[in-house]
Amino acid sequence: MIPLHLADFWSAPRLATLGTVRPDGSPHLVPVKCMRDGDRFLVLTRPETVKVRNLAATGRASLAEHTDTLWATVEGPAYVDGGARLFSLARRAYEQRFGRPATWGSCVLVVSSERVLSGA
Repeated sequence: MIPLHLADFWSAPRLATLGTVRPDGSPHLVPVKCMRDGDRFLVLTRPETVKVRNLAATGRASLAEHTDTLWATVEGPAYVDGGARLFSLARRAYEQRFGRPATWGSCVLVVSSERVLSGA
């Protein structure tokens, strides 16, 4: 699902914007650090956050990142996983992408790449 020209896009350390929808229909956008794991994206978080509550109602999210010359947005079904196995995988991926250990979060928000948009 990830286009070839974006294969390495999610390797450089930078912030992403995670989008979910509030119960009143308005967008909720927050800066996050995400990690690509194949065709899915992982975000370390906590279960009491607004993004997790919004996700429970809709089951969908989007992630967007950009550089000076390229942007990409991933949209799709999303869920929260509190299991130790995925949490450990996400922490290792965080350290690999951002060059330091993850110190925040107790669960993982997972966004599957149903649609990928990009441009220069």
